[in-house]
Amino acid sequence: MMRWHKTIVTEGTAEFPLDSRVYVYDPQDHVPKFVGWCAGYHSQTNFYFVKMKNTYGTIVVYYRACILNHAETEALRHQTLQEAAA
Repeated sequence: MMRWHKTIVTEGTAEFPLDSRVYVYDPQDHVPKFVGWCAGYHSQTNFYFVKMKNTYGTIVVYYRACILNHAETEALRHQTLQEAAA
């Protein structure tokens, strides 16, 4: 359980259930990078909380437009492979 401005953040969403993998798109490499696991969603601010990989207890806040879920990552990788083959 986490608190964000005196409200409790414990839930995930349909797109990002709790502990699902979270990716960030790297425009330089054109590849999504795994950054951590979903730790919650705050509906009043539309923030997603991500437990960062390779850290102990570090939580980073992202807007939805900045992150990708597993299905979006696979679709982006498939599109990148098709563009490279063309």
